[in-house]
Amino acid sequence: VQRKNLEINHIRTGFSLSILMGLFFGISLFFLSNIIADFFKMIDLVVMLKTIAFVFVFESFSLVAESLSQRNMKFKRISIISLISFVVGYGLVGITLGFLEFGAWALIWAYISQTFIKTILFLIIQKHTKKIIFDLKSLKELLYFGGGFTIAKIANYIAGQGDNIIIGKVLGDVSLGIYGRAYQFMVMPVGLFCSAMDKVLFPLLTKFQDDKKSMRDIYFKGINSIALIALPLSVIVYIIAPEIINLFLGDSWEEVILPFRILSISLLFRMSYRVSDSLARATGEVYKRANIQIIYAVIVLFMSWLGTKWGINGVALAVVISIFIKFFSKY
Repeated sequence: VQRKNLEINHIRTGFSLSILMGLFFGISLFFLSNIIADFFKMIDLVVMLKTIAFVFVFESFSLVAESLSQRNMKFKRISIISLISFVVGYGLVGITLGFLEFGAWALIWAYISQTFIKTILFLIIQKHTKKIIFDLKSLKELLYFGGGFTIAKIANYIAGQGDNIIIGKVLGDVSLGIYGRAYQFMVMPVGLFCSAMDKVLFPLLTKFQDDKKSMRDIYFKGINSIALIALPLSVIVYIIAPEIINLFLGDSWEEVILPFRILSISLLFRMSYRVSDSLARATGEVYKRANIQIIYAVIVLFMSWLGTKWGINGVALAVVISIFIKFFSKY
């Protein structure tokens, strides 16, 4: 997406590398499932993780197709494919299996179904060469940017899940369940809005990567648009948090309300730094971004550990403070 000049060898090498990495992560998760389950003291995770490991493999076949659609700014195509796969995966498979009392497996098969359908649709609609080849020159060019992007992505994932890891390990699965519901309700609007925004903003910014003035204008317009949505949303969510939780979860989940309110304070900052992430990737500053993401992940883990002294509410506050620190960094 970010490269100004894209050649056929870049596509072939990217496709080959994607499949190789999919196999690597899929096999790694498969054989590490016992260790992960032991870490969380949840023996049922073993089979679940081994099943999910296959997602890495077949999703790797469509990553290049999806990226090319994004590069070509085919956002309608991306939206339709995402909608269809979500409706079938979660709306049909997930809900049906949920009613049939499959428990956690309903969500797992919903996720697998969504990913499989999304992969098939992208492969059918976005045509590209699928020849397996590793061109050394293209590989070096892709790995320089892709390496920094991947490191940042992994660090960001650790930061996003760090609080859950700490709570699951220190406070147990009951506390994790309560906190997880609060976190889920908070990130839902962030995920929906920011994911759509990033798919548009990143390729748009790359078109102007040599025009700093235009990039600056797009960046500030993005921040202003987010502020118009995030500020009132944050206030509304904080005020009506009890009603939201009671409506969707019932009055037996009152413990979710306070951590949900605390996390809602960070909505503006959580959504705004996603614009900075898009800018950093578009300008090729992936290693600077990776360093900041690594520091952010360490801060989240450390602050979350400190927060466990005050339970899940302490962890929620720790996460908010970590997000403030991340937002006020350069990227």
